[in-house]
Amino acid sequence: MKNVAYLLIFLLINSCTPSYYYGYVYDYDKKIPLDGVKIYDGHNKKQSTTNKRGYFELIKTKNSSSILIFEKEHYQNDTIPSISIQNGELMKERFKGEKIYLFSAKSTFRDSILKANNFR
Repeated sequence: MKNVAYLLIFLLINSCTPSYYYGYVYDYDKKIPLDGVKIYDGHNKKQSTTNKRGYFELIKTKNSSSILIFEKEHYQNDTIPSISIQNGELMKERFKGEKIYLFSAKSTFRDSILKANNFR
């Protein structure tokens, strides 16, 4: 009976613990962490900001996918879904410690992509 009580307490504590999206945001060209990037959850309006290591945590809504929006002055905003789906099947949940790269307004790589698209 004691074991059942301990199991129930354990399950109750774990079910109350919030789940997070988390990761690191870097400058694409310089490969350095970005401080002060604002991250918004596009579905529930929760937000977070990166620290000097580029790290962020954002509480996620249980049993729901989301779209995260990354914003920083002098950088191109980016919108990334929290899950990757291919052929109708869940492939991978994102934002579990991955690195996200933002293009600065002066990024040479971004400019080369735009030029290449103009030649099509």
